[in-house]
Amino acid sequence: MALNRFQVFGKDFSWTVNKPTKSTYKISCLIWTLAFVAAMLPFMGWGSYVFESDGLSCTFDFFTRTAPIRSYIIFMAVTLYISPVVLITTCYIFITVKVYIFEKKHFKPGGLVRFKGKKILYFEKSVARITVITIGIFLLSWTPYCFVALIGQFGDASLITPLVSILPGFFAKSSTAFNAVIYVCLHSKLRKTRNHTNNSIELIGIPVLLNTIHQNQYPPIGEQASEIWSHHSKL
Repeated sequence: MALNRFQVFGKDFSWTVNKPTKSTYKISCLIWTLAFVAAMLPFMGWGSYVFESDGLSCTFDFFTRTAPIRSYIIFMAVTLYISPVVLITTCYIFITVKVYIFEKKHFKPGGLVRFKGKKILYFEKSVARITVITIGIFLLSWTPYCFVALIGQFGDASLITPLVSILPGFFAKSSTAFNAVIYVCLHSKLRKTRNHTNNSIELIGIPVLLNTIHQNQYPPIGEQASEIWSHHSKL
């Protein structure tokens, strides 16, 4: 997302934002390819997976201090954490400077700006705000996990208790669910859709369903359920 915003702000706000560009697809493919390769490497002998202390999930081994394990930890830290942080920081420094220059040039006291320019600038700043919050949650989620892995490999491993090893992993894996919440809460169009959907459910969907259940004393099934859900989906 930072790269996408970087490209957008580099075009002087003169583009249209109706469809993703080819570069967006290329960046997405690159990210997924890198993630897939990094996840598959332990199965090929570089690094390894172990159960976490709760025994319910697995993670990469960051306690065994051998050359393959250590090099894999370094690779993961540099490639999947440090490099993205540096890239994100660089992109947003550029974006901040670009917005400052644009506002200084077009929003002079007493001056007029075309509506299109103001609209695009507002849109870009809104999207940038969402992206910054998303990246902030990424940093808060994955920084403890990265530090725990590095301490386990290079520091005093006795500091990593079962609880200390579980919590960073829990927050890191939960970060993927936070993105949807952020977009729904902050994106204006998604927020309007959410409100409309909630109103439809509260005013129409739930009473219809509860009334049917009350009359029949059991949840609707079969054709009856299909009719109810079909009616609700049309609303």
